[in-house]
Amino acid sequence: MYAQIDKQGRLLIPAAIRNDLNYKPDTPLVLRVINNELHVVSIKKALGDIQSLVKKRNISHGSSVDQFIAERRQSAKKEA
Repeated sequence: MYAQIDKQGRLLIPAAIRNDLNYKPDTPLVLRVINNELHVVSIKKALGDIQSLVKKRNISHGSSVDQFIAERRQSAKKEA
């Protein structure tokens, strides 16, 4: 499919793609640049991806913030 950015800087997502992705008017989207490419996903998909990453790390015990701080402190000790 082909699309253009208009004079106001807006990108129109063709109806066929919006329908395939079930994007309705006012669907919140997340825009990211990855490897010099524009990636557009619904916020629902982005949150699902984040939840999957957290589950893979198995952060179910204790505070994830405390665990992160402990990991950073260990890294800092190794660097010192």
